[in-house]
Amino acid sequence: MAGELTGTGPIKRGVVRLIRSNGPFEPPLRGGIHERLASKREKYPFIVYSPVSAPFVRDNGTAVDGGTREIRMLMDISVLASNQVDADNIDSTLDRLFSDQEEALGALVDGQTVILCHRVGDTPAGPDRDEEGRYYVQKGGTYEIWTVQPIPLPGP
Repeated sequence: MAGELTGTGPIKRGVVRLIRSNGPFEPPLRGGIHERLASKREKYPFIVYSPVSAPFVRDNGTAVDGGTREIRMLMDISVLASNQVDADNIDSTLDRLFSDQEEALGALVDGQTVILCHRVGDTPAGPDRDEEGRYYVQKGGTYEIWTVQPIPLPGP
């Protein structure tokens, strides 16, 4: 609803929308995009994103403007693929997609203004085997996304 404070939901939805709006990945994301966990039956490659932390910073502002709330989110975004080359290619695409893309992501985050968006580190994971014995590689990064939104004034 307009004029209400929102939490991290709009940021997570914006991240997924930005990934989906990228156009075709090479190779295609056969297993889709998932928050935290994916079904063990998912087809490779697929993306998993996980919010790490998202502290709220409040600027008390004034009685006239209501102030602002800033959310400083850290999010891990990883690709799981059946081979290293696919994992590297998709991870590179994600890195480019989120590198200093405040405006592009901001257009997709409802009710908040994105003021920072970039990759701050890699989240390495070696090759492994899933529950069905299939080989996979996980590659990804931690992304820092900061948003700000006005704190609505209390009603009469």
